[in-house]
Amino acid sequence: MLTPAELRGNIVAVPILSPLAYQAQLMNTPQDGYDLNRHLPGKPQMFLSHRLAHLIYHGRLWPCDYVIDPHANSSPAVRCAIVKGTADQTIKDISRELADAFGITTIEMVYEHEKHRTGTMVEGALADGKLCLVLELLYQRRIDENFVRTGVRGILNVLRKLQMIDGEIEEQTDMPVIEQRLSRVELTAKLGGLVSWFKTAGEAAASGAKVGLIRGPWGDVVKEIYSPRDGWMLAWPLLANQAATAGDFLASIAMPWTSRKGLARCSAID
Repeated sequence: MLTPAELRGNIVAVPILSPLAYQAQLMNTPQDGYDLNRHLPGKPQMFLSHRLAHLIYHGRLWPCDYVIDPHANSSPAVRCAIVKGTADQTIKDISRELADAFGITTIEMVYEHEKHRTGTMVEGALADGKLCLVLELLYQRRIDENFVRTGVRGILNVLRKLQMIDGEIEEQTDMPVIEQRLSRVELTAKLGGLVSWFKTAGEAAASGAKVGLIRGPWGDVVKEIYSPRDGWMLAWPLLANQAATAGDFLASIAMPWTSRKGLARCSAID
């Protein structure tokens, strides 16, 4: 238990950023259909999601020097901390140090691969010079005590790294951790169907290895899924069931960090 007496600095905690979506068990705000985490830092006018985003960012996030943004993850998936790319190398380096202190697998995003992720909390915070981490922890719609312990232990580690509290960094021991510099690539579907996977989260996948396939409704194989590089299966982001349509994300694969030029050749695989 963390008490104010042992804390140097302040913590601003917002447990539910989008209460209307949470109450409706949806990702998007039901009143306007927008994803709140694609419209930050928000606007004081326009639709409800824009106004909520503006209130959250300017009313709670703005005074903070560091931002930790915990997310629900897909299942199956590796728990990971994500460092988003920024032109400020100092901010990126310190953010990576905080991710390492958190103690789980660290993924460094390559902007050229993830241009579709705009209007996020972390994107706005980085633009304002704040140091940021995104955490992919709990599975969607589930609270698992093991994952909660991972999150609490990791956040306390970050506070220790920032010297906001005393104590030694505590190792994360209840999960596999890929301990090297990593990026990720996301595979998309060219054809729709039901997805089956041959490798689960955390398993190694060699370049060219078949990691899954897409079947039609009668069980016929309509597309095989291959790993574009040597790496590890990071997640199968199928949020509702195992059905995918053309253009959906099928899988995320963690791979050893290399040049952006080398990664760009496999940023989207059909």
